[in-house]
Amino acid sequence: MNLIMDKNLLVILLSFQLVPSVCRVDEKVRNNILHARSYAEAFKMYEEAFEPSDARVWSGALHFNPQIKKEIDNKRKRKQQKFIKNVRQCNKHNKNFHEGITGYTQTVNMFSTMEEEEMKMYTGLNISEAMFDDTMRVKRQEEPLQSDIPESINWVQKGYVTKVKAQLQCGSCWTFSSIVPLEYAYKKITGNLVPLSEQVFLDCVTPDVFGCRAGFPPKCYRYVTQTGFIATAESYPYKAQVLPCRIDSHPNAMAGKFELSGFGKVKGGDDPVQAVMSAVVNYGPVVAACYIANDFHAYDQGIFDGSHIFKGPNHAMAIVGYDENAWLVKNSWGEDWGMDGYVHMKRRNIGGLLEYAYYITVEKVEGYNPLEDKDGSCRDEGSESDNVHCSYWKSLGHCESKKWYMAKICAATCQLCDGSVTETEEDEEDQANKDKGTDKGPRRGRGRRRNRAE
Repeated sequence: MNLIMDKNLLVILLSFQLVPSVCRVDEKVRNNILHARSYAEAFKMYEEAFEPSDARVWSGALHFNPQIKKEIDNKRKRKQQKFIKNVRQCNKHNKNFHEGITGYTQTVNMFSTMEEEEMKMYTGLNISEAMFDDTMRVKRQEEPLQSDIPESINWVQKGYVTKVKAQLQCGSCWTFSSIVPLEYAYKKITGNLVPLSEQVFLDCVTPDVFGCRAGFPPKCYRYVTQTGFIATAESYPYKAQVLPCRIDSHPNAMAGKFELSGFGKVKGGDDPVQAVMSAVVNYGPVVAACYIANDFHAYDQGIFDGSHIFKGPNHAMAIVGYDENAWLVKNSWGEDWGMDGYVHMKRRNIGGLLEYAYYITVEKVEGYNPLEDKDGSCRDEGSESDNVHCSYWKSLGHCESKKWYMAKICAATCQLCDGSVTETEEDEEDQANKDKGTDKGPRRGRGRRRNRAE
């Protein structure tokens, strides 16, 4: 009996060690780790910053039997060896960045101590012949002329993209990428920016998908066209594991509002870059798939210019904008990775990014009036057309510097709908201006914060 308990305890402890910290780690701390006096000191700093719970488990485990102690020590040694290898690679790569050889920097993060099999738990794309469906129905919309494509567009700045989420140790990137265009559509139709449920797809999409092991984004859209159902993330929250499908006991977030009228693959033709740019402008965020390797896991900031090897796409993300140099891509590894959860990828077919790009089309349900919608969803004051300044004020950083004011008139754009912002948080200058009747809202050039998703 004791042997069985010890084995079970060993499994629990080793499994617990694989769970990364979800806390935010300051950039200064990461730089200190990369430039520590020794690898031993760097690893100790890394454990304290990224794995505080792991350190407690290792310490407590010393009181258990010798085999458990040995297994945990061996696991820690492997993590340390992996860490040293990654620190060396980051510093070598960053030297190349400062010499102008590459366009982005690397840093330490939750992947720095993971082995290959562990990293695979954070991807989850499966593109095989069995996944393709030739009967995908798409209601064609008029494509904009190439000359009409703007030089840049950013759906994050425009208030159509929810906060970066974390798929955790579940290969569910196919659900997180698929939900981004649906959240855009919800905002476009209702005027409300509402996080929608990835867990619905994880639980309910069949066949030819494998839950936390792999899936294919178009299967999510096939499911929505067949069922007409999607839930909010609040009502059907993410659990990072496959559970029984429970849509009958949850409200339908799109019922009476809009329908998914079609979805389709972007036809690249002779110029896939222009084709995807056109799709992002015309339809909003698009789902994209690419191959990622260790250099992508270590991404920090700058314009990612591609892995040195290509083995076919293994990860799905969402292209939510572009500029003259790069795609703006939303990942699903939390805000502590990359540029607050985003990555700028060189505006070409990096890692096959443009070969499997999908867009959706939606139609508003006849008779639906967003102004009469009493579902209690988060919304900006008035209709979207009445309040065109929210996205601009957000880009200036006023969602943080002017929370009290922005929560009143731009709650959806700033995602300040939880009621936690009170009048006491209004700064003294704005209060004085309000008393004088001169407050005109956030002003140009004040309170600007660095927006890493720009």
